[in-house]
Parts: sequence; C-alpha cells; structure tokens
Amino acid sequence: MTKTEVMKELRANGSAQTRKISRRHGIKGDMFGVSYAFLGKMKRKIKTGIHGSENWVRYAMNNALINIGVRNAKLEKIAIAAAGRIGTVEVDHGETGCKTPEAVAYIKKTVAYNKKKTAKKRRLAVTALIAILPATLGAQMVLERIEEAVPVAGVVFLDRNANGVRDAGEPGIEGVVVSDQVQVVTTDRDGRYSLSAHGYGLVFVSQPDGYASVGPFWRRADPAGTDFGLTTRQTSSTFTFVHASDTHLSEASVDRLALVREMVDSLQPAFVLITGDLIRDALRVSEEEARGYYELLERELEQFTVPVFTVPGNHEKFGIERHLSLVAPTHPLYGNRMYRHYRGPNYYSFTWGGVHFLGLDTVDYDDLRYHGHVDSLQVEWIGADVAALPPEMPVVIFNHIPLIGAGEIRSGLVEDGAAPSIIRIDGRAYFRHSVYNHQAVLGPLQGRLELALQGHIHIREVLKYRTQIGEQRLITAAAVVGPAPGRSNPYGPLSGITLHRVVDGRVDDGTFLPLDPRPSGR
Repeated sequence: MTKTEVMKELRANGSAQTRKISRRHGIKGDMFGVSYAFLGKMKRKIKTGIHGSENWVRYAMNNALINIGVRNAKLEKIAIAAAGRIGTVEVDHGETGCKTPEAVAYIKKTVAYNKKKTAKKRRLAVTALIAILPATLGAQMVLERIEEAVPVAGVVFLDRNANGVRDAGEPGIEGVVVSDQVQVVTTDRDGRYSLSAHGYGLVFVSQPDGYASVGPFWRRADPAGTDFGLTTRQTSSTFTFVHASDTHLSEASVDRLALVREMVDSLQPAFVLITGDLIRDALRVSEEEARGYYELLERELEQFTVPVFTVPGNHEKFGIERHLSLVAPTHPLYGNRMYRHYRGPNYYSFTWGGVHFLGLDTVDYDDLRYHGHVDSLQVEWIGADVAALPPEMPVVIFNHIPLIGAGEIRSGLVEDGAAPSIIRIDGRAYFRHSVYNHQAVLGPLQGRLELALQGHIHIREVLKYRTQIGEQRLITAAAVVGPAPGRSNPYGPLSGITLHRVVDGRVDDGTFLPLDPRPSGR
C-alpha cells in the first residue's frame, strides 16, 4: 500500500458517528473517524505490504501500526504481535538525525506512560473526594465497593469427604444464608443460590448450626461459579467460647498470642473470638511492613486447634494515615482491602449452639482519621441477616470500637495527639472511640440482642443497662498485648482473656483469666 492508498482508505471508511463519539470522549482536532474494526484490517495490510513499499511509505506504515497499538488494550496486543512478525522496519532518513521508532518498544512505552498518567489523575481525584466526603456516609462504603456487579451462582453442599469438591451423591443443603455483604439470600431445596454481587468483591456462607466450612467460609466473587462445601460438626446448646482482643501482633509480641493459644488448648472452648487490633499496625506503615504483620498473624492463627473468628480494628485499616504511610487511596489494598485480602469479609455471621453471632466492623474512616461508625450499607445488611433467622434465636455481636463504653471517661479527655477523644464530622463533635450511630446498629436487634462483645479500650469492662425491653449488656475485653502488672498505674488494666459459658441461648458475663500473675498482695 502506498501512502495515497492508505489515506484514501482512511477517508473512505470514516463516519460522522464515530467522529462524534470520539469527540464526546475528549479527542480533539481533525480525525478520519474510522472504527477499531477497520484499524484491525489496516494492521493486516500493513503487515503484508510494509517491507516492499517505498521508503517514506514504510515509515508511514510503521507509525500507523504504532498508532493502532496505543488505542486500547485489545489493539495493543494485536499490533505488538504483528510488529513482532514484521520485524525491524528499515527507513533511510538521509543525512538527518531521525530514527525509525521500533514499534513494539514504542507501543509498550507509550501505553505505560498513558497508564501512569491516568493513574495519577485518578489518584488526585480520589484524594480530593476523600477530603470533601461527608464522613457520615463512611469512606469504606463510598470508596471500596466494586464498580460493577458480578453475577454469582453456586451450590452449598454436604462435603462428606471434606475434599472441597462436590462429588457424586453429595446433596445440596437447603436454607443456608449466602451473602456479598450487601444482599442476603438463602439456598433452595437443592442447595443452589444466585445473586448479583455488588459489595466488596467477596461472597461468604453464614455457617449454619451444626456445620463447618471446608476451607475458608468466603470466596472471591467469581462469575464462573462459587460453591461452598460444608461438613457436619458436633454442637450443643451448652458450650464455651473465648473472647480475646487487641493482640497487636508483631515479632515482639508473638509470645503473648502463644500464651493465649496455650490457655485455649487447656480450656478447650468451642471457638475463639478476637475483636480487632489483630496486628501491630497497618494505619501508618508501608505495604511491605503491613503485609509482614498480616502474614505473621495468619501463621499464628493457623496453629490454634479450634476455630478463630476475627473482626478488624483500627490498626488493620491499611494506609489511611497517608501523611505517615505514604500510601495513595488508589492503592489496591487501601483501607479494609488488605484485611479482606487476608481474612475475608470484615463483617459476617455464623450460628453455633442455637446462638447467632454477628461479627461487625465498627471502625470507619474519612480523610486521614478512623472513628467509631457503622455505615448504612452494613446497617442494612445487619437487618437482612437477622431477618433470615428463626424468630426466637438470640444474637451475640462482636466488634472492635465499642458501641457504648466508659473507658474514655475513666482515662480522661485527650484533646490532641494521634488519637484524640473527640472528632468533628460534618461540623458536629462526636466521641471518636465509641460508635456514634450505635442506635442505628442496635435497632434491627431489638429484643434479640443477648450480648455485645467489644475491644479497643484495653481494659475489661462490664456494662449493664436496665431498659424497657430488658437488660442490655456490653462487655469490653482486656488487651492481650499488655501491659504487664506493675509497669504503670496499679489501677491500670490487666491483660487477659474471658471465658464465656452458654446454656440454652443464655451467655454469662464470663470469667476473666489474666495472662500474667498479679503482683503479690493484690
């Protein structure tokens, strides 16, 4: 093809509609208005005719191939493959210093530059959005949800041989709740479910009474199909469980979690709940450091001989103190995404011994600050999850930042520093270290709430309120990480865990078990 022939074909195959669409997408100046399909055909003509063409035609055709390759990902792949087959294009530039661009390298360089430029624009836009975002909405709900819904379907089945695969003769299980952290659906008589997942990219099964998930109880939302295998397990209406919190795990504190594990081995509870601040920090550190803490946590929790259920605390929110972490809000693991990457959904449910347990995420964030808040998406999910329960089933919730707590009153008002007591949100002052919309959270649980288990404050606290619908109990756990007795105020907190006993749906106030011996005489 000659240059004249190329130009003639471009003019002949352009259209006003294509030019209109291109201008709507920001392309300016004169253009032919040819379609991507036609450019693909031009690429094939360039491939077959380039080496036999005149000098200036070879140069023009090589540039045309480059321009095709930088249009979109599909054409990039096609053009690079064609350029590889064509090989080096020789053009005589005479006595000038001009060089013929090598098509593959130039396409890749241009695409990389464009991606970097686009990423920078998106990063600036997201940072600006965070700065002006009304905190009452919750940054998680606005920034972390997937952009496009994923159609997900599958089956929940009895995995008799616990191999994670549905084999012949393994029946589906009816009435099991499956959720994407937004919708709550139940399986049909064959164990099948379907939903359009538009939460945070995960789908989980709410493990029913008498069943345990084979492998993780959650999966990535996959349009190819997402099945869950369950095995039966012995449960009773009488059982015990351990509540621990604030492990702040690092190499320096790993012995504290090992001590908890030894106590659990001795106590033999049905399971363990850990209510947040699982790792030393992800708020203010690099990705490498945060990943190191998360991976240490995974290794340590795998050594427990009973199931361990966790929820995130403020220290699990990756990078949100951006002035210290130097992490952009467009980072794929920003905020709760790192927790989900390692631990799965940041709020979920399961049932054990006739009691329904709700693991909640009570830590939200706006610009550079975390605070106690549950966004409206999670509140709606709580209502949907509870609505799927039998009418008389009691509920226990476990979370990090307390719904209600007196710890800050005891500690005294902190006006500045890394974690002040008060936060101003949309012009109004709130207590930062308790959930300021706790009434919205407790609303769907009226008449069902047996007990609320909390963390964050590092001291065991038992609150009981006499209300018109009965007693409301909230128990905050001590911190596993410390401090050891005698190192500070003698009336300061003790480190320890709590063993709770459940009988026919009633949960006691628990027995506090210190991790360290108390100083003599106290």
